[in-house]
Amino acid sequence: MRCPRCGQENHADDRFCERCDAPLGGGRAISRPDLVLADRTSRVAAKVIDLPFTAASILAASLAPASMPGSEAVQLGLILVGVFGMIAQAALLSRDGQTIGKKVMKLKIVRADTGRNGGLVTNVLLRAVVNSLLSFTIIYFVVDALFMFFRNRLCLHDYVAGTKVVKVD
Repeated sequence: MRCPRCGQENHADDRFCERCDAPLGGGRAISRPDLVLADRTSRVAAKVIDLPFTAASILAASLAPASMPGSEAVQLGLILVGVFGMIAQAALLSRDGQTIGKKVMKLKIVRADTGRNGGLVTNVLLRAVVNSLLSFTIIYFVVDALFMFFRNRLCLHDYVAGTKVVKVD
């Protein structure tokens, strides 16, 4: 069966494309024992790369001093980067299981049970939106980050969404 998204040839019974994880409609879900968990340094680096593309730029716009020359243009630019960045990140998370930072660091978010891309509900709604809302409480933010230092390297938001972050080629 040829994948309608990327053109990869797959087994006729596959439920997901081997290359891009697009749903194919077959009944066979192949486990992915070859997946290797991402290391902590790569995960943190990906997050740092993602910061300007998320709400951080909107927050920076709100903190920019109004007395600074050209501050309105700077604020507008930061807000636009944040809004368009969040839309782009959500689209990438849904389609590829990757943010811009994760693409750069060669990481991918997959469902812990299948090793496949979780799509919009898992990657965006559960993992990103719920995590962002809960992160407004500083206690959750700290606990979530500390979870990465356990042996399995899963953050609290990975448990909430049923995901893990793995290395990709």
